[in-house]
Amino acid sequence: MTCSACQAHVEKAVSRVPGVHSAVVNLLQNTLYVDYDENKLGPAEIVSAVRQAGYDVLSEKKADSTPQALAQEQASALKARFLLSLVFLAPLMYVSMGHMAGGLLPDVITHNPGIFVLVQFLLVLPVLFLNRKFFTRGLKQLFLCAPNMDSLVALGSGAAVISGVWTLFKVLYLMQPGDWTAAFDASGNLYFESAAMILTLVTLGKWLEARAKVKTSDAISALVRLLPGQATVLRRGKEVQIPVEGIIPGDILVARTGERIGADGEITQGGGAVDESALTGESVPQDKTTGQIVSAGTLLTSGYLQVRVLRTGKDTTLSQIITLVEAASGSKAPISRLADRVSAV
Repeated sequence: MTCSACQAHVEKAVSRVPGVHSAVVNLLQNTLYVDYDENKLGPAEIVSAVRQAGYDVLSEKKADSTPQALAQEQASALKARFLLSLVFLAPLMYVSMGHMAGGLLPDVITHNPGIFVLVQFLLVLPVLFLNRKFFTRGLKQLFLCAPNMDSLVALGSGAAVISGVWTLFKVLYLMQPGDWTAAFDASGNLYFESAAMILTLVTLGKWLEARAKVKTSDAISALVRLLPGQATVLRRGKEVQIPVEGIIPGDILVARTGERIGADGEITQGGGAVDESALTGESVPQDKTTGQIVSAGTLLTSGYLQVRVLRTGKDTTLSQIITLVEAASGSKAPISRLADRVSAV
């Protein structure tokens, strides 16, 4: 998915499936959240609806990757694509427009309209190949009567390329009888550099957008990393290391200086200074003692605590904050919803 039109099209396609109550796409994370009746359909029908709409679903292996890793992979690929496109765009712009700015070109290019046109054609080909996804995805969505931003890019740059190829053949045809004056005039109607410029600049925009997604994913991942992988609990009077997923309400957690607390709970014994800056923004560690509440993911900077667990997993304050951030990243303003309805017409 590349734009709000894609988002609206997928939501509309999935919502039409019998048994689906609601479908919401988070464009930032490229995820689809579906509320459906399990007695009427299963994931296979939803995946089929997505694919019929012209999109695909990640494989199981890819789906196990974190959104951060996927966003970083996409940003790296777009960066490489942009830089390679720029490598061919620069000489193409120089050949096509350098003479207007007093640039020096070899006589074999400036005095031969066929070579002048052919060199530009050869330079635009790598840019078209590097950015071929605009055409494969954009034209596919156009044929499905659900055009998106890629469709516009494909039409704009494609029209310039088709016009350029026509001019190329026209110039070569006019040169056959030796009508070089007409061939020179025809070579002025060439727009290969426009096609390459469109593709390169849109790729630049997509790269910058992908970088923004990486930063958002980093922020969410930073919150997730606050929760420790292991926690110390008292079992039959002995301290035992267990995964945080194994903590249940009523357990007694043990936390020492430098350790993060694995669940929300009430201090039953001990005291110390707890760094809650990641949750509250308060930079100064707060003194905590018996009877006070501490939250999962907070850091015990000094002291010793025994904590009776009250909330675990998705019920903790940290998990609720993560859920709110993810929901906010996928929420839409009223004007966005209106734009989606207009684009889906």
